[in-house]
Amino acid sequence: MEQKFDVIIIGGGAIGICSAYYISKNGLSVAVIEKSEIGKESSCSFGNAGLISPSHFVPLAAPGMVAKGLKWMFNPESPFYIHPRLDSELLKWLWRYFRACNEKKMRRGIPVLYDLTHESLQLFKKINAEEKISYGFQHRGLLMLHNTVAGEKANRHEAHLAEEVGVEARLLNNDELNKLEPNVKILSRGGLYFPDDGHLIPDQFVNAMAELAKKNGVAFFSQTEVIGFEKKQHRITSVVTQNGKIGGKEFILANGSWSPLLMKKLSLNISVQPGKGYSVTVKQPVHLPKIPFILTEARVAITPMGGALRFGGTLELSTINLTINERRVKAILNAVPAYLDDMRLHTVNTKEAWAGLRPCSPDGLPFIGRFKTISNLIAATGHAMLGITLAPITGKLISEIVSSEKTTVDISQLKPNRF
Repeated sequence: MEQKFDVIIIGGGAIGICSAYYISKNGLSVAVIEKSEIGKESSCSFGNAGLISPSHFVPLAAPGMVAKGLKWMFNPESPFYIHPRLDSELLKWLWRYFRACNEKKMRRGIPVLYDLTHESLQLFKKINAEEKISYGFQHRGLLMLHNTVAGEKANRHEAHLAEEVGVEARLLNNDELNKLEPNVKILSRGGLYFPDDGHLIPDQFVNAMAELAKKNGVAFFSQTEVIGFEKKQHRITSVVTQNGKIGGKEFILANGSWSPLLMKKLSLNISVQPGKGYSVTVKQPVHLPKIPFILTEARVAITPMGGALRFGGTLELSTINLTINERRVKAILNAVPAYLDDMRLHTVNTKEAWAGLRPCSPDGLPFIGRFKTISNLIAATGHAMLGITLAPITGKLISEIVSSEKTTVDISQLKPNRF
């Protein structure tokens, strides 16, 4: 017999789980369908840097990124790499990305990301105040370290943009950096400090939020892949899985980099490319900082997580695959000694690295909203490196869309059919 729910959420990562949490608080019956296991290694919500980043208000598509992309794109050790292949969807995505990399579009996107990241941080604080869950949340800021004249120029520009939008940011010299973070010896010439950023342990966050959702009555179907849909006129009536059909009134697309593959079954397109990222977690590091770092020139993130230290980075546009390229993992670790002294990473086993796929949109803004041609299908994908940061606000926005309420922030630029 077909089970039926008010809302079906496809995808059990941070976005899907937060959507389930907020929708279920409105008294609706919710089901989350996940092709693997909630909070497990195959999810992009498992091994990422765990940053909560109001500092990341500049879209991924920004002036100067085309030149950097062309410089990096065929270097397999660079921060940004495109796996060479003939793929019409990739070529379309790249063309849209290059067209979005200009001052005018960046300026349009900044207020949107500012509103999203700012509201999401407030929701994290509210969750921490109201719910008795633990996921390693710390609110200690973020340090963006630079080592070159170009890196310093980039951080100065970022500080100027931050001042314009009202994000607190302070440029620090080497002495000031080491005074702020005495647990490690910082070698970089300077850095940019964002005091309002936070960080957490991502898999613990997803699992804790899933438990809250379960207490609200949310049903979870793990190891269950959506393989098709049943429709009536311009509405979906049920999803088809290998275990049978599950009916619903509203359907949420929250399965990240797998979204375009699933949308083809509905003859829909959504411009998302999988951006593979890697991380290595050192469980007992020689030195454990309190504040996360981003190494500006290398595009490497370093996040303390309990008693461990996670090193993550790279953006590799490739097909849907989670294979580990050890050369790229080593490039992440090899970048660290120029910024931080005595981290002793030469002994780290790169075979234990993790890889995840970030769903990237061409303009650096997520897709949140209803599809035009299917009235009960709502997108919640395309968050790229901001999936954890934007998970609470996305969940709240999706709950507001489902309930036909006015959204907390303006989502007019986030339409899933904007390309």
